[in-house]
Amino acid sequence: MMVSPGYSYEWAPDQENFLQQEKTKALFREILAPYKAGKKKSWVFNHSPLFLDFLMGEKDYECTPWGSPSFSVFGWQKPCYLVNEGHYSTFQELLNKTEWSQYGRKSGNPKCADCMVHCGYEPTAALDSMEPSNVGRSLASLFG
Repeated sequence: MMVSPGYSYEWAPDQENFLQQEKTKALFREILAPYKAGKKKSWVFNHSPLFLDFLMGEKDYECTPWGSPSFSVFGWQKPCYLVNEGHYSTFQELLNKTEWSQYGRKSGNPKCADCMVHCGYEPTAALDSMEPSNVGRSLASLFG
């Protein structure tokens, strides 16, 4: 199972019903409490446990906009796919022409202000899982 919070990005059809960050974290704390307590062993998430911690507000991550490049018949999606800024025809263009610092909550980009979506924050959690203090927890999640 994969989970990711929605937020009121520009192209979302129903702006009023998306939660802001604090309400999103509270919702995920409630939803994931049984899983975190080990009571829902049948749930298998296709996420690192650190991303789930982020969703619950236990980790503070910044977006890694280059962490999940997306390709389609239109070409290479400019980050982030929810911002919908278009495509580049080559991967090299994506790398060279993208102003990566313009993405993520700390960038000041208002389009990113409430984002906690998997495509930017799961890569950050994956990078964090390589930190010595997190390796054990990350491995334990793989082997139950």
